[in-house]
Amino acid sequence: VNPDSSKEGMAAYPAQVFIDEEPMTQVASQAEVSSGKFYIDTVAKKIVIGSNPTGKTIEASDSPRGLTVATSGSFNLLGINFAQYSPQQAFAKSGQPYNVGPSQIYIDSVSSSLIENSVIVQSANGGIAFGSSNNVTIKNTNFYDNGGGVLAINQSSNIVITDNKFERGNAAGFNVDSCGSYCTVGNLKITHSENINIKNNLFTDTNSVGIWCDEGCIN
Repeated sequence: VNPDSSKEGMAAYPAQVFIDEEPMTQVASQAEVSSGKFYIDTVAKKIVIGSNPTGKTIEASDSPRGLTVATSGSFNLLGINFAQYSPQQAFAKSGQPYNVGPSQIYIDSVSSSLIENSVIVQSANGGIAFGSSNNVTIKNTNFYDNGGGVLAINQSSNIVITDNKFERGNAAGFNVDSCGSYCTVGNLKITHSENINIKNNLFTDTNSVGIWCDEGCIN
């Protein structure tokens, strides 16, 4: 999301640590560690946390992707929760054409898809990304505390997004002001798509734009 990753601060790092389901804040050095904060010591290969772990559950994200779907058929996601994955900002990986991009769920080339009554939360970056898909409906789903962009749809058609809640998007604090053409972070980002119906959605406490149609949103 920026040609100079140093401008993103710690948002550029996908590591996540949780204490009793609450996210801790990553810092750049062990000297900065205090209550509610953590540091990744890559030399010693350990995580340093500043909160007392006694009697608490400490969890660290260790997977970049919760689900990848690549099919010419239909796909439905009904009443399922996805949380605490750490996707990386990567656009190409040799031999793994679908295991790329910064979302904990990626859905590609489906002929129809229904996402309903689900919870998509606490991704280090994006929540769900659709690519080259048709007849997509997302309804009654909660998105909250996702680190970067939340719901992304590209090169798709016949899209209905209704009765969803988007809360505290861009929780990691990605730069959304001075990133030029690399700016991509939005709660709902739609590009190169047509026949789009967005209604009765709630966007609250976000650190980025709510709805962003870019580079060709038709109808």
